[in-house]
Amino acid sequence: MTTLYLGIYIRSRAGQSHVIKRAQQEITSITNTLRYKKVTASQIAYVNNVVLMARLEYRLKTTLVSENQCQTLHNRMITLLKTKMRIIRSVNNNSEFIIRINSQDWDRISTRIMLRNAQLRIGVQGCILVDHTELILKINLQNNFNFNLLKSFKDQIFSFRLTDLTAWNLTTQHQHTIISILHTSVDVGHTNFRKLEQSRIKAIKSFIKRPAELLDINFLDHITHNNGVDMLFWTQIKKIFGKNPKGPIPNFFKYLEEIAIDQNSNGQRTLIERYQATNIPTNKIVSLTPSPPSRDGRHKEWIITHDGNEYQFRKILKKNLTRFSYQH
Repeated sequence: MTTLYLGIYIRSRAGQSHVIKRAQQEITSITNTLRYKKVTASQIAYVNNVVLMARLEYRLKTTLVSENQCQTLHNRMITLLKTKMRIIRSVNNNSEFIIRINSQDWDRISTRIMLRNAQLRIGVQGCILVDHTELILKINLQNNFNFNLLKSFKDQIFSFRLTDLTAWNLTTQHQHTIISILHTSVDVGHTNFRKLEQSRIKAIKSFIKRPAELLDINFLDHITHNNGVDMLFWTQIKKIFGKNPKGPIPNFFKYLEEIAIDQNSNGQRTLIERYQATNIPTNKIVSLTPSPPSRDGRHKEWIITHDGNEYQFRKILKKNLTRFSYQH
């Protein structure tokens, strides 16, 4: 027999299952009420902290509840919150994400590694946790759960604050990152507007999916020379990053060549003035050190020659110990 006394149910038989059942009913009542309401995550958090917790605290005054039981009871509210945030139910709880990025063990390291990888793949300059909310919401990354969870946080206007951003921020002497250029819409009045806009969409996908070996290509610094004024050829860039120069040119680089290079630069591949580097010193600039071709006749290298005011890109055909011939 169960007796209600001052809002608390007491029974003669040992056990507390009847109190746990009442607590479940309280949670079910609130979640059923909110399920079909148009509410934000912040409003659900308010109802949970101010209304539900107060009721449960009163109901459980005479009951000892284990941590596992608390998690089981609270799962309904967590599921409701995920639904309103458009997050699949199978993802970890938001609180676990916060704990992971602030912990001092392996969870923190692995979580930050994946977020750092996402920052490099997107190519943003500042910390992905605290900056670039508008840009991040436009990006779709597959196979990076932590990034997608962070994206859900930012979509619900959650904010983060880091005490040390030094390890996250990337240094550049250009005002524009590659991703910011790619996300800048083409002027509607441009003569090739439709074609360029289609190329821009393909370029964004190409940049996001670039190989892991090329994740360090984030800024114009990494694809330019001559103090950030002239753009390198794609074959040169692949050689700098230790990759085989053969193969197709990615769509994002083709698009950058089309919109960022001054068409009146007489073959020097000079950037349009607004894309040229500022005078801020940085150790991220790509520098080319001249070196002679090898003496191995089996190696037919690509070389750069300087004729007057123009740079020419050529390939060696034949060579011996003293001279070589090349073609344009």
